[in-house]
Amino acid sequence: MGMGYGANFTETTDEKTIKAFCPEEFKAFEQAIAESGVENIDEFALSIYNGDDGEDLETGQAYKILCDTFEKHTSLLLGLGYHDSTECGDRYDDIDGYYWWVDNVYEKTPRAKKLEEQGYTFQRKFYVTFG
Repeated sequence: MGMGYGANFTETTDEKTIKAFCPEEFKAFEQAIAESGVENIDEFALSIYNGDDGEDLETGQAYKILCDTFEKHTSLLLGLGYHDSTECGDRYDDIDGYYWWVDNVYEKTPRAKKLEEQGYTFQRKFYVTFG
C-alpha cells in the first residue's frame, strides 16, 4: 500500500467561545482533568485520539456534560480532537495538538437544497499540493 498525503479539515472553535456558553461545565471539566492525574487537556485529547472514550472516568463524564451542554445552547455538536503535525501531518498544518471541533456549523442554502432535489449535485472535495 502506498503512502501519501490525505486531505482533512475540521471546523473549530476556541475555549473562549465554549466558556461563553458553558462556563460552569468547562470549569468542571478542567477540574476533573486536574483531579484525575491527566496532565492537561492535550493529554486527554490524545487519549481520545488513541481510542479511549473515558466515559467511565469522571473526566469523561465531565467532558460529555460539557459537549451536551454546548449542543443544548448552540445546536452545534462539540468534540475534542488531536493532531500531531510532526508525526502525521505537515509544517503548514493549522492544527498541532488538541483542538475543539464543531459540527453543524455550515449547511447548504435553501436554493442549493432545492437544486439537489432536482438531481443536481454539490460536493466538498479536498486536495493537497506540493510546492
